[in-house]
Amino acid sequence: MTKVTAKGSAKIADVKSGFEPKLSGSVTLVNSLENGVKVKGVISDKAIKTSSLSGCSLSLEKPGSLSAVYSFDSKTTKVTVFGKSVVADKSVKGKISYNQKGDAWTGEGTVTITDDIDVTASYNLKDKEAVLSSCLTLNGIGFEPEYNLKSKDFSLSAEKEINGIPLT
Repeated sequence: MTKVTAKGSAKIADVKSGFEPKLSGSVTLVNSLENGVKVKGVISDKAIKTSSLSGCSLSLEKPGSLSAVYSFDSKTTKVTVFGKSVVADKSVKGKISYNQKGDAWTGEGTVTITDDIDVTASYNLKDKEAVLSSCLTLNGIGFEPEYNLKSKDFSLSAEKEINGIPLT
């Protein structure tokens, strides 16, 4: 079955230029095949305005294992292969991506230590840059530390929800 979704937006007022409505939109077609693969095409309003394939893309997705996207305007492809398993009673996820734009290869692995703690290591082959990060919850506060081994940069973010309002 093919699913068609149309999106659009209209910018009604612009104080600087007066009343000049700006319209934009896209149409997305998704066809799910019997083997679980989803084929998706996006046609942008830019394509119609410029008589080109600007803003258009074609993608294939096999949930749980593969994603590939081809962008017609930049003529580039991004491919991601991923998987998950259980090793020594711990959930392990892995992902390898290639993005033709910038010729970037990246690898990432995540291990779930407990229900409240995930540890992720990622490596960018082009920049030779490794990053260690984690997600953990202590006393209802979510912490996300991150350390870049190449630049030695460290960051820490925290979030807590109080009365339905997230505080960061």
